Amino acid sequence: MGLETKENTSYINVLASAGDFRMTVDEGTEGAKKREYETSDGKKGSKWEKAFKSIGGLITNVDFFEGDYGKNLLLTFDFQDGTETVTVSLGTNTPFGEDVMKKLPNIDFSQEVKLSPYSFEDEKGKLRKGISIVQNDEKILGAFFDPEKKKNLLKFPDPEGDTTVYDKEDWIMYFTKARKFLVKYTEDNILPKFEGVVKEEKKEEEEL
Repeated sequence: MGLETKENTSYINVLASAGDFRMTVDEGTEGAKKREYETSDGKKGSKWEKAFKSIGGLITNVDFFEGDYGKNLLLTFDFQDGTETVTVSLGTNTPFGEDVMKKLPNIDFSQEVKLSPYSFEDEKGKLRKGISIVQNDEKILGAFFDPEKKKNLLKFPDPEGDTTVYDKEDWIMYFTKARKFLVKYTEDNILPKFEGVVKEEKKEEEEL
């Protein structure tokens, strides 16, 4: 597996509005398109990018990076065809980063996986965002929720008190607590699997 194109580079992010992977490249790169953007702090600019619908390979490192836009989850891939390694960078405070953290405990890191981001509106008009992960032709599911019993697993926090009276701030506080739990769980249970891996220089781009 690998990037579904003939070329690849070292760092890849998700463009939230499009629901695909993006790689920043030099102007004039074959297949690249120019995109205008504005960051959350009001900075405007443009960049040339190549888009990918999926990335696949062997995950050889999982790490975190604290940057100007918050904490990022970093997944480093090695391709068995001998091409350059790449690192997927996902904001932990985004649906994409949270979705991957929920699925990491169910991944066999000795075998290749394929990641495909998505962003679509369902039949009820709700926006769905996340990253589909497939390994050995089977879809990897989240490890922290039992869909049959409708209950959280692995000590994933439940909302406290009567949720029928929750306002927006209450839910923000709960989701922040849940996200911090996922980061801590990943630090304690996933990162140790990759101890001794040489870490590359980290980069960050806001997921726009």
